[in-house]
Amino acid sequence: MSNRQKFTMLAYGLTAFTLGVLWSFGYISLPLSLLVGTVVVIATEWLMSVAER
Repeated sequence: MSNRQKFTMLAYGLTAFTLGVLWSFGYISLPLSLLVGTVVVIATEWLMSVAER
């Protein structure tokens, strides 16, 4: 497994955990949590593609 894959999996895991905790404690709504998660995934993929150049 490459370092890129490890970083991506770590970033997604931490994001999912953090958003899950915030949502379960009622700090953010579910739609907002899903939106933020989607933005993080798109931004991470974009940054990884830029870093590979």
